[in-house]
Amino acid sequence: MRGFLFISTVFLLLVLEAQGAKFAEEKEVHDEEHIKQHLENKIEVEKLTEEQQRFHYFSMHDLNKDNFIDGIEILKALTHTHDAHDSGHPVPVSDEAETERLVDAVLDDLDFNGDGVIDYGEYLKRQ
Repeated sequence: MRGFLFISTVFLLLVLEAQGAKFAEEKEVHDEEHIKQHLENKIEVEKLTEEQQRFHYFSMHDLNKDNFIDGIEILKALTHTHDAHDSGHPVPVSDEAETERLVDAVLDDLDFNGDGVIDYGEYLKRQ
């Protein structure tokens, strides 16, 4: 049983590590299917300009609509999936220290003014 838990934990950490590396990267920002799923096909994503895609990617991760992406919103972005076989539940997080490290890495990369949140201007600097 311990072996299974260890292997499961290692697998989860690898998945989270890979997802953390993808947050706000160009491929993710321009992933039309991902944006469509969040916008529930309300707009024709394929007709969006690159600038509009970047804006919608930022907006769909700004869950409380305060024009900032904070650590909680980063965590939710890193742990949600849209796979066809997905149950709709987020990926469980079993190691708080590793999760904090991943969120902190995203903030270190994108939070240029060090206020603990990512605003749209900071986000655009990495695009």
